[in-house]
Amino acid sequence: MKRHTSLQTLKADIAKKEAALKALYSLYPELKGYSEAELLPYFELQTPEALYRYIQKHHALHPENIELSESPACSCTDSKGYPKGLYESEVSAQKEAKQRDTKLSVYPCPNGCGWHLTRR
Repeated sequence: MKRHTSLQTLKADIAKKEAALKALYSLYPELKGYSEAELLPYFELQTPEALYRYIQKHHALHPENIELSESPACSCTDSKGYPKGLYESEVSAQKEAKQRDTKLSVYPCPNGCGWHLTRR
């Protein structure tokens, strides 16, 4: 019997991977732009899962950059139906808002998953 994965679970997995790569690039700025496939031999790893375990193990150096612990999957979407960015803390969301655009503001996820940014 084939196991089906919900869209919400897939979205959460993708968001975790994107956060992991962002954290990795902040730890190793010289690797920015490397694809997942290019990162595997660099760290002498065989699988993408091994890469994400490596990042989890080393993210404690910069905990504000990433949260890979299990959390409820956020189903919030923007006006175009795309998943909203999710931030672990209000501080990390404010930091991102400041870096991206001064017109962005921060608000708590209505599902209790973290924090989001908005232009309102």
